[in-house]
Amino acid sequence: MGKSSSRSAEYFFTERYEDDDDGNAIHAFGVGVNGVINAYGGNDNIVVGSINVTVNTTWGDDTISGATGYLKVNDTSGNLTVKGGSGFTSINKTQSGLIRFEGAAGGVKIQHTGDKSGIDYSGAAGYNSITRKGLQGDVSFKGAGVYNELWHETNQGNFYFAGAGGANKIDRTWFNRYQDSHGDLTFKGAGAANIISSRVESGNIDFEGAGAANSIVRQGKIGDVTLRGAGASNRIERIHQIDDRYSETRGDIRFEGAGGYNSLYSDVAHGNISFTGAGGYNEITRKGTANDFGREGMEYAKAEEIVLTNATMSGTWIGDPHQVMGLKFTREPNTYLFAFEDGTHTKINKVQLSNDPVTGKLRYLSTAWYKEGKHLKGLEKQDISAQGGFNSVDTDGAYTLSNLTVERQKQVTVYAVEKKLTENEWVNYGNGVQIDAADITLSDAKMGGYAIYRDGITVDVKAVKSNRMPNTYIYGKQLGEYTKIVVVELRNDPKTGTLQYFARPWYKEGHHTANLANENISYANGYHDMGTGSYSLSDIHYSANAVRKTSSRVPDMHEYSELDLFKSATVSGDSSGDIHYAGAGVAISSNPTSPVVMSALKAPALLM
Repeated sequence: MGKSSSRSAEYFFTERYEDDDDGNAIHAFGVGVNGVINAYGGNDNIVVGSINVTVNTTWGDDTISGATGYLKVNDTSGNLTVKGGSGFTSINKTQSGLIRFEGAAGGVKIQHTGDKSGIDYSGAAGYNSITRKGLQGDVSFKGAGVYNELWHETNQGNFYFAGAGGANKIDRTWFNRYQDSHGDLTFKGAGAANIISSRVESGNIDFEGAGAANSIVRQGKIGDVTLRGAGASNRIERIHQIDDRYSETRGDIRFEGAGGYNSLYSDVAHGNISFTGAGGYNEITRKGTANDFGREGMEYAKAEEIVLTNATMSGTWIGDPHQVMGLKFTREPNTYLFAFEDGTHTKINKVQLSNDPVTGKLRYLSTAWYKEGKHLKGLEKQDISAQGGFNSVDTDGAYTLSNLTVERQKQVTVYAVEKKLTENEWVNYGNGVQIDAADITLSDAKMGGYAIYRDGITVDVKAVKSNRMPNTYIYGKQLGEYTKIVVVELRNDPKTGTLQYFARPWYKEGHHTANLANENISYANGYHDMGTGSYSLSDIHYSANAVRKTSSRVPDMHEYSELDLFKSATVSGDSSGDIHYAGAGVAISSNPTSPVVMSALKAPALLM
């Protein structure tokens, strides 16, 4: 029996596999629930089959495959490939080398903190959390997930996404040096909500796909933003960083698509905005050096719209830095706690947000606290004060936050028009978007069809919300001796969550439009259904309640002084940029110092 065979037999009984620094074929199968494989060095090919297993590897190119309930991989240097299926997969890599994941899992968490190389993901999972931090390396995601949260923090490296998700949150930022940082971000796919942010010095964002709500922010010195696709709400920002020399900032926005509400904003020195598409309402703002409409962007967000998600906590009274998550403090408004336990004390940063009463700028006050013992459980409900037994540090820089991720969650109402509804079948709306049916409100429409007027004439109808059925609207018109009706029922698919509608035409002899909200429209009440094309709805006006999310990062903070959360960039010199527009109703605002060409085709525009 060879050494690999004997080790495999030993693993079956002991749940432990001790390899060596040679390149080996490792087979580890067992019925235990806490298997451990120490593969050490060499190019190992590891096949696992256990309920739960942890694989520890060091140097060398390793491949791990098989099926487990829970798979945890700790790797140092060399390339790492993980294949197969599991209930949950966790991969942590601390040195250079490519991570390649190919498979399916209930959830996947990948963290790569080595200096070089990237992450290549191909698969599917209910939840994907992928983090790449280091000097350089690309990230490629090809697959699907109910929720995908992808953080790419390298000075050099491109990001590529091709797939789908219920929601996709993508952050591309620099690691330890903004100057000369570069990376393009490409997105091809779909999601109910797509939140995309890039903050490197140079690089483009290219978005192609669909989503109920798309928020795309490119913040940096050089780079274009292009969107091709559709969404109920599209928000695109092309803005500069505090560290940029304003006169050198440039980048275009190109929009080709459709949306109920489209908002485009640019404040770089040089850049054009080109819009071709459709939307219920379109707002385009091109800001130059003038300050006549300066209150835009995250620095003027309302404190109650802000969520502080995570940060690095360090300082002169702390040893190694700690990654900490924000907790919403329940005892004070617009306040977040960041904390960790070091074995003897619980150490805390408390950050309270507010808006300057004069300028409207978003401000913060950070204070630092400690208390002996472990107090993280239920911390958000505790009294963080001297009265609560906590001690104030009273020193700036003792406990301090850096790389703070700030998310803005703004409630918006999107107004849009749907061209036509299909009758007598459940139809997925908007390429599978996942808006809650209760957040949709239908209003005016036109009714036509071969049983209305054969020459194509339509009549105006208004939506009446049914009191008898949830998320249901009734359109009715008295024509001749009949009341002609279309009932539109909205729902979320019970399996996928996709927004669907069912439009059913009915008629009944007599006048029955006086109390449509309480009308029983059924066979039992004397109504008769009609075939497809008989009564059809077109130009359906509707609104949708949504949350528009954008994110940014605060590099460093101070304690015990009330300060602006986002520093204002110095803006001076000439600015230039044209606006080219072809589409429906629009409000355009522009103030670059150089002459601007505004062209509005196919529909009148309101120029502000």
